[in-house]
Amino acid sequence: MPRSLPVALVCLFCTSILLADTEFEESVPLELVKAFLGATSVGEIKLYSDIMEDFPAIELPSSFTALGSIDRVYQLSAAFSTRLNRTDAASALHTALLQAEFIEFAIPSSNFRLRGFVAPGQNLARQVSRYCHNEYGFASYVFHEMPSGNLVTLSTSLGSDNRSCVIQLEEQNAQMRMAQNRRGSGLDEYLPTLHTPENTSRRLRSPFSQGYSGGGGSLETEANLYSDWEIASVYEHFKLQIEEQGWQLDSEDAGAATATGSWTLSPDADSDLVGTLTVIKSGDERYELKFRLVDTNGNGRSGGLFVN
Repeated sequence: MPRSLPVALVCLFCTSILLADTEFEESVPLELVKAFLGATSVGEIKLYSDIMEDFPAIELPSSFTALGSIDRVYQLSAAFSTRLNRTDAASALHTALLQAEFIEFAIPSSNFRLRGFVAPGQNLARQVSRYCHNEYGFASYVFHEMPSGNLVTLSTSLGSDNRSCVIQLEEQNAQMRMAQNRRGSGLDEYLPTLHTPENTSRRLRSPFSQGYSGGGGSLETEANLYSDWEIASVYEHFKLQIEEQGWQLDSEDAGAATATGSWTLSPDADSDLVGTLTVIKSGDERYELKFRLVDTNGNGRSGGLFVN
């Protein structure tokens, strides 16, 4: 009995930790913030209540109020509050960065319509521009809509490429033109856009990734989904999107572990396409998603091999 008492006390203490749910409402201890941010192998993370001296001299209008900044060693970030909406804030940031002698870089693939399985927020991420400065490296920003006032995080980081921004931009534009030409001649231009629902599972999950492969007149894309939805709901979620994009249902079948559906599309006189969606329940709250696109006319087109 005496030996079991300490164990009981420890278990009681563990339970009290698990049940604690007290959110910070104002100031957060600095030591706790640094603990969650983690340490780096190249230096100490530093937090500032204003804008650090090493941050690039970017003059923002009075509609932005500085909240603080952070030195992550590999990246410098500054946070601002603003009453501007997303469009006006983007315009003001664009002007300020150009005045600070940054040049604009389009995010690779930002001009392409996202196809296949698209994670929540992925469209937004593709719309954000980045900028380059020969001395400060690359700059980018993130806009957060908040009920009490919107937030903007402006970050800069030095790249490993010592070439000028102009040379890097010319090379990127050339690569984007080549990629666009390859995609324009392949099946992927007919691949439907399938927005995945928010991950609702609280189990372990891996970052969203989408793979493509194809050859011989076919193209296949797949992704993982973590959700507490039933398999029928997952299937219906994608079925509605496929049919909204002009595909006609040919056949479907659903069970407890798998759900499949096939659709047809004839975008032009030379193309008769069949698209097949497969949803597999591969574990508790985990699904494997696959969409296969086939040109039944055997034109031999493919979407190549790439990862989105």
